Amino acid sequence: MKIMVSGDAMRLKMRETGRQRQKKTKWNWSKTPQINWGTWSIKAKPSERNKIKSLSGNNMTALFDLAKMPQDIEIRSWSNGDTMRPFGFDKTVHLKKIFENKKIAEEEKTSYPVFCVPDTCEIIWLGGLRRSDFAPVEKSAKVLLFTLNRKNRH
Repeated sequence: MKIMVSGDAMRLKMRETGRQRQKKTKWNWSKTPQINWGTWSIKAKPSERNKIKSLSGNNMTALFDLAKMPQDIEIRSWSNGDTMRPFGFDKTVHLKKIFENKKIAEEEKTSYPVFCVPDTCEIIWLGGLRRSDFAPVEKSAKVLLFTLNRKNRH
């Protein structure tokens, strides 16, 4: 927000950001295993844990315990005040802090998909940046692999 003072009158002028918020989308990944959201292509693939190569350090994929995953996932833009408990953390963190740590520009934040459980609004993945502690994978579990690809931006 930019505050402009002119004489005795004070005007508030909202600064335009580079990206518009994407529409909130309810996604049934089992019926439609691939969708497009904003500048992203998103895929879901159930699999056996032992058939998945190591994903360490790859934030463009997220692995969840299939048995603990709801059929519908909500995908939306971030909102100021959003929090999640990142995998391996014992407390919640504001998404704003994750964006800052990853050096994501202010105007880019709304372009990143936020994956949520629809009923509870619990954030399970900040797509491309950080996975939550929701539905951790056991060694013998069947898994759900989400994969993100960023489409060309104009």
